[in-house]
Amino acid sequence: MNQPTRAEFAQQASTMDAEANALIAQAEQRMNWVINFCAITDRFFFEILGRMVRLPSLKVETMAVGARGVQIYLYYNPLFVSTLKETELRWVLTHEMAHVVLQHITLRSPSDTKDAHLYNWAADLAVNSLFRESADYQYPRVDGAVVVLLPKQFGYPERLSMEEYIQMTHDDIRNHRAPNRWLEEESQERQFDCHDFWDANPIVQTQIREWVGTLKGTAGWNRLTKDQQRAISGAQDSEVAWNKILRHYYGLISGKTKVSTYKRPGRRVGYPWCGKKSEGIDRKLVAIDTSGSIDGDELAKFLAETNALAKVQPVDVITWSCGNTMIKPKPWNPRMRDYHFMGGGGTDPQPTMNMAQAMHYKEVIMLTDGGFSTPVIPVGVNFLWVITPNGTTSNLPENQRIVQMKEMK
Repeated sequence: MNQPTRAEFAQQASTMDAEANALIAQAEQRMNWVINFCAITDRFFFEILGRMVRLPSLKVETMAVGARGVQIYLYYNPLFVSTLKETELRWVLTHEMAHVVLQHITLRSPSDTKDAHLYNWAADLAVNSLFRESADYQYPRVDGAVVVLLPKQFGYPERLSMEEYIQMTHDDIRNHRAPNRWLEEESQERQFDCHDFWDANPIVQTQIREWVGTLKGTAGWNRLTKDQQRAISGAQDSEVAWNKILRHYYGLISGKTKVSTYKRPGRRVGYPWCGKKSEGIDRKLVAIDTSGSIDGDELAKFLAETNALAKVQPVDVITWSCGNTMIKPKPWNPRMRDYHFMGGGGTDPQPTMNMAQAMHYKEVIMLTDGGFSTPVIPVGVNFLWVITPNGTTSNLPENQRIVQMKEMK
């Protein structure tokens, strides 16, 4: 489904009768009132909502969140909003905001499309077990029956991550402990919101991390439970602890390197002996593997990690597969809207490694799955190999610095 636009909604609403349009206007007003009320009751989610674009849409049956370009959208069907009690509407809005701050909308696309329904309801299980109903926040109901997915309906523990629920369900299906029909059909009936607009988006992922970072320690953050704070904080973690790694391998990031220069005489002995000057931090070259063995999820991880690294270290980027797919390295631009990768086919890191030597890069970070023949390390260049969670390190030369990425928790 294509993401709706305001123009499409206006066109659809123009064909409706006056009574329906009055209902839509009333629902939009009610939606805005409840969101403003969150400024008092749920300041954290009010701040997140205020950073998003809210769009009414008749293409969405209920409510949905999604990212397009660098913007996060909240789509809602005014007719659906009009059917909810105020306490139910508050909970539904909280549910949608939880999908955002838990990074479900940015890094949670299954590699196998057959697993799409499992990913969808696993995300709902993770949210619904963290944000329970109360006197002011109630699950939506139809004819008195709750229409949301809850872990107890599956016999699962509460307050687990989306990935843990996915794994538990896969295990149950593999061991014939779960009825497939219930998982595939009835669970979709209980999944009241739309997840069609979720997609890997490293820029929006970084943006959400920054939003959460600025709100930590505020009154709104402190009103969240410890479990909610822990889950939200964990979702923002980079898969590679760049600060620790760079300090371990390259010394203090903010430090300066002293180099000899004849332009400045030695302070103690003068000419003809050279003195010392401070050399700025070297730009690191990040080489992204775009070969055929790297899927879209792994490319998204590479981009997210490059963006995280760029926050603590000047970065140039090049892509490679059988050779260099970019003519020359480019400075990383965190505001870039779209990324178009060239490559595919086989994998050979040697041309990129030789290019790094020719361009006098001292430190190169290779993001790859390790699926290639053992390369020859150029003289004078240090390499750090960042390998995907399921990648291999057996093809790397001896005595190389290696970091294995972890699965997102």
